[in-house]
Amino acid sequence: MGFITSAAGILALLDETEDELRVFALERLNEITDTFWPEIADSIQKIETRGGWQLSQKELAALLVSKVYFHLGSYLDSLTYALRSGPMLHQDPNQLYIDTIKVHAIDHYIKLRAQKDAKMDPRLETLLNNMFRRCIEDQQYRHAIGIALETHRMDWFREAIMTADDIVGSLTYSYKIAMQYIEQRKFRDEVLEQLVSLYQGLETPDYVNMCQCLIHLDKPHEVASILDKLIKNDSLKSDVMVG
Repeated sequence: MGFITSAAGILALLDETEDELRVFALERLNEITDTFWPEIADSIQKIETRGGWQLSQKELAALLVSKVYFHLGSYLDSLTYALRSGPMLHQDPNQLYIDTIKVHAIDHYIKLRAQKDAKMDPRLETLLNNMFRRCIEDQQYRHAIGIALETHRMDWFREAIMTADDIVGSLTYSYKIAMQYIEQRKFRDEVLEQLVSLYQGLETPDYVNMCQCLIHLDKPHEVASILDKLIKNDSLKSDVMVG
């Protein structure tokens, strides 16, 4: 289709009785949303309430509405409709829009998890889970660790580290992130507790970094126990060598 200067003609097709014309209008509007969103915004209610769409068309309509709200700066509304767009969301070429949705999805997810009686939208949980899984599949382990820490998902945190191609490096990275960027003491302690467990579970336990975590956790007795164990092991090795 040639160069257009207005979305008015395409918007008019939404009122047609033929399904093919209305679907064409929807697809074309989605393609030009980033340029003509001010015009499309005036017809947003018509797009929202339009009946007769099949599932894929409903998802495309939701994506279109989401993108308009994104340009309007109404990010929660944008996220709400993005969650209704299903797989269409990940197919959109506007990376800024995608990244913004992800940021607000994480923020909204964190807020809901912090509220005891809040009802979690399963589509939001699915979106976050897909984001995390995609990081693992793409071997973007540090990004996966970041998502896990931002959302306070210790199960994801542990998985991101243990599936990494460099587990020791991921542990070191996680420790630095925890100490430099996590201000909430309770959550930082929870992360350090996980790191102690992971250091302990290595084929060759990393006692140095384990003790470092335990010191920050204010657990001197556990540090002393580890040091005592190491001293005894060294003594045992010395006795065997002398013998």
